Amino acid sequence: MIPTFVELLNFSLLRRVVVRASCCSFIHNLTPQSQSVEDRALGQPTAFTHPHLLQHGEVLPGLRLDEFQKRRSCLMESIYKLSSKDERIFNNNHLVVIPSSSKLYMSEKIPYVFRQNTDFLYLSGCLEPGSALVLSGAGDGHHTSTLFVRQKDVHSEMWDGPRTGTEGALELFGVEQSLPMQELGLFLKSFSKSHSKFMLWYDFMHPAEPEVHKTMQGFLANTINKVWESPKHLLHRLRLYKSPSEVALMHASCKVASEAIAVTMQDSHPGVTEHQLFARVDYECRMRGAETLAYPPVVAGGTRANIIHYISNNQVVQAGEMVLMDAGNTSY
Repeated sequence: MIPTFVELLNFSLLRRVVVRASCCSFIHNLTPQSQSVEDRALGQPTAFTHPHLLQHGEVLPGLRLDEFQKRRSCLMESIYKLSSKDERIFNNNHLVVIPSSSKLYMSEKIPYVFRQNTDFLYLSGCLEPGSALVLSGAGDGHHTSTLFVRQKDVHSEMWDGPRTGTEGALELFGVEQSLPMQELGLFLKSFSKSHSKFMLWYDFMHPAEPEVHKTMQGFLANTINKVWESPKHLLHRLRLYKSPSEVALMHASCKVASEAIAVTMQDSHPGVTEHQLFARVDYECRMRGAETLAYPPVVAGGTRANIIHYISNNQVVQAGEMVLMDAGNTSY
């Protein structure tokens, strides 16, 4: 039987009601509830949402909250120590700004796989884009950690997943305060007004986040204080010394990589492509618990192994050719 116009109209209206009800239900689930960060979805895995990846108290796999707090304290201590010896760093007041990475797109709507700014991740444990960590302190040894993050947004979260927000960031990352990213400029201006002289630590030469960099350029242009220095050399010096937790992670990563490469070697044969070997080692790493490969691997057969950064990995391996593979993995 062919439905009448009235029946079609009623069906259309009913469908709209059902769809609208479903959307409202979904939006309600995204709306922040009065819950602890331990029992709701945030902008990155937690022990509650991903108990197979993280244990209680961990911010990242194998790394607990106090690890990141200690890293921030160590950075500020190294800054205070340097300021007491270097005449160029004349003031006890310090302002350190470490931005996150930004989300990049391969086309208008299709993003690349996001990779966090390593220095920002090292100090905060935060995996979200569009963020910034600010450490402010004086020579008395005390400092304040302020994390600027994206605000909760129902529409954006419906497309890209939950955000941690300022309330969640305060508890999850153990900072003294968390503010919306839009308030970074006001925060810097307020700090400048209350501190006539201070040392600014920000890497102007290698910006990681365009919006943060734009804010920092405007801040430097409008402040009397023009003294700045990149904190990278101090950060990277800290990262030379590994904590027991970091050593354990390195052992686990090496075990995964060595087992994955060994299986890939057993599966190699004349006529196999470098791409297939790439895919196999990637698969074997992930099946053993790695999140992803740490960098584009080198899978070079024959004389292609003489190309130091060969990552095309698109040739056929002929009989009698040796294969050079350089691959590693990461758990976050």
